[in-house]
Amino acid sequence: MKLPLHRVIGLLLLLFGCTPDTEMTEEIPVEEEQLTYLPFTQAAFNNLDLFADPTANWSIVGEVFVDRSQKNTIEVSQGNGVLVNQPTEDAKSDLYTAFEHGDIELELEIMMPKGSNSGIYLQSRYEVQLLDSWGKEVPKSGDMGGIYQRWDDDKPEGEKGYEGYAPRVNATKAPGLWQSLKMVFHAPRFDEVGQKTKDAWFEEIWLNGVLIHENVSLSGPTRGAVSEKEVALAPIRIQGDHGPVAFRNLRYKLYENKQVVLKNVQVKEYESEKTGLPNLSRLKLKKEEQTDSISYAVGSTRDKFCLVYEGELSIPSSGDYLFKMNVNEADVAFIVDQDTLFTVNDVVRLGYNNINTINLAAGTVPFTLIYNKSRRWWSRGFKLFVEGPNMQSHSLHAPSSAFAGNPPPPITIEREDQAVLQRGFLMHNDEKLTHAISVGTPQKINYSYDLATGTLLQVWGGDFLDVTDMWHARGNKQLSRPLGAIIDFHGQPSIAKLESEKATWPDSLENEANFKPLGYELDEQGNPIFFYEIHGTTMSNQFFPSSEERRITRKIEMEGNQSLWLKLDDGATIQKLKDGSYAMNDYEYFLEMKDNLADKVTIRDSKGRAELLLKLDADTRAIEYDIIW
Repeated sequence: MKLPLHRVIGLLLLLFGCTPDTEMTEEIPVEEEQLTYLPFTQAAFNNLDLFADPTANWSIVGEVFVDRSQKNTIEVSQGNGVLVNQPTEDAKSDLYTAFEHGDIELELEIMMPKGSNSGIYLQSRYEVQLLDSWGKEVPKSGDMGGIYQRWDDDKPEGEKGYEGYAPRVNATKAPGLWQSLKMVFHAPRFDEVGQKTKDAWFEEIWLNGVLIHENVSLSGPTRGAVSEKEVALAPIRIQGDHGPVAFRNLRYKLYENKQVVLKNVQVKEYESEKTGLPNLSRLKLKKEEQTDSISYAVGSTRDKFCLVYEGELSIPSSGDYLFKMNVNEADVAFIVDQDTLFTVNDVVRLGYNNINTINLAAGTVPFTLIYNKSRRWWSRGFKLFVEGPNMQSHSLHAPSSAFAGNPPPPITIEREDQAVLQRGFLMHNDEKLTHAISVGTPQKINYSYDLATGTLLQVWGGDFLDVTDMWHARGNKQLSRPLGAIIDFHGQPSIAKLESEKATWPDSLENEANFKPLGYELDEQGNPIFFYEIHGTTMSNQFFPSSEERRITRKIEMEGNQSLWLKLDDGATIQKLKDGSYAMNDYEYFLEMKDNLADKVTIRDSKGRAELLLKLDADTRAIEYDIIW
């Protein structure tokens, strides 16, 4: 963001002590749609031009549907936006991108039919497995998201496969749902004569929002690679000869092995007593020295100091550069090539991003960083990151600047033979809820519920809760964190009295005098039954986890005669499927109504989102529905 000339001059005068006796605390305004990362290259899937010589089993379609009761079947409709593989005996070839890659960040969504099998090979050599692994308790390297094993026919039986890496947890969703896969891959490195100097490695792989691999090094290509010879550049390959599979929202960034480098950096330390960016001409200079890094930790005291870094950034290529800074209770200004990218009057802890983008030419540009630590000493540190054209985001700060101390070993709650309940604060849709309760079950189906509104907040499978933030030391953030791939629900009140079918659903119960929480009781298995009263009607909520599938049944019973509405959920889209179930929020999860309630369910549009509502009247005293993911 270019600042007006008077703003730039004003800040420079401030640095050199030629300003009036004022403090600068104004935060630079940012554009409404501020980028948090540089753009990806997006595959629109309007055609197959992204790929080299696609065979007949590959096509571009509009929508896909998977019948969860049928193996290896996928139905398609005309249109564009989705890439689908439908192999036959005559056409079952793999698909290769027309571009080659070395280091790459890749994101895409995948839909697996029941029992289907496929794979994505980075550089056509290193496979991330795609498989319907829904419900598998202990995943292996051949399951969804696994890094497939290497193979050696010369080894004894039972040892031919080696170096496969299973995902940390099974974050797989049900067949027919869209699943997100994100990965950062680094190609092997070679010297000037072609000898490998470093193995290929996956920096991260995320499945459905869960980190399943981190810093996994590969000594060579996995089984089924196009070649055992490793190279610096090669195309992505998608397996086409096993089973049907669909893809959408594919995007990527190609990275080169280059970074922004600090040069000719000088740091000055001043005494500081004032909050805000101070007038440096009125502060006592304590020391001045050359340095090769930037860090809050060079201050000679724990607080009441101000650091001013001045130097150059070596820019490897021309283009847009995005800078991101996290500050921990301090005042900061960051100036690059006479553009003030951001000033921070920061009273929050590390994690708040101050972001701006600037176009820079290749070469060197000057920078200035002011860090004024006048607040409490125990909350300290800052981080500064940059990314640029064909350049992965990386830090400009020294490791000592990201003060975090030694992280404590995680404190987790495990399930027992009965359900386990934990009250605690919970983040939901960027809001900190204070009356949440989380329930872990022996079936490894978990959920969180808002006692203040009678609302189901989220469900997840696998492990239960990380309560480190609640129980370690003072319990800084006081948050419990689910351990698994979360399905979030709307978070608004579940039950409301609407004036008409078109009335807007209430965001909260702040003005609802007719709502009264009545607590909960436990059944014989330790499962809670939640009670509340609204508009004279008593409601009970109970949840029954499945022992066979990633599925939970919600049962609501009513005593009263009021005509009310139940909001099941909302989303970008809600679609009723052929089997009578609903694909919720663009195939994020399935919802199945029980009994004969179809005529009471309404899909409507509200404020640009689809809502699924159920009318509750004298004929509807008990409601059951399943959530499947």
